[in-house]
Amino acid sequence: VEFRGVEFRYTARPDVLALESVSCTIEPDPFVAFFGYYSGTIKSSTVALLERFYNANSGSILINDMDIRAIPVCELRSWIPFVSQESCVFSGSIHFKVGLGLVSGKEVSRNVVESVCKMCRLYNFIIGLPKGYELYIYLLMLILNLFVTKSFL
Repeated sequence: VEFRGVEFRYTARPDVLALESVSCTIEPDPFVAFFGYYSGTIKSSTVALLERFYNANSGSILINDMDIRAIPVCELRSWIPFVSQESCVFSGSIHFKVGLGLVSGKEVSRNVVESVCKMCRLYNFIIGLPKGYELYIYLLMLILNLFVTKSFL
């Protein structure tokens, strides 16, 4: 991924330049994270442009030397997993939810889901839950909230 002279302004604040002349190369790697302590340090804006939630006002963003504006948005987003700061929890089993993140609209086998969870070091945690991979997420959120609350009391 390469950013070449990218500039961007949010339409709600046209007087503020969110990104100014950003040029960088992100080397191929299975996992890349944008993180930082302070708010407003271009993390969200950079990822939003890469995912084409917005288009840059000038400059270009390339993947394998191809401008991302030439790539259909659905295809582009299937290449780049994204976890937002503001998450939305949909109900469904852990198996279903992990499968959604892997292949949109297609059922994913238990073996594939377990392999991914092992890579993320979640396998032992999940199999220790009541109903394991068939546990519904809303119930998991309740269990985690109770665990976190109890650990601080």
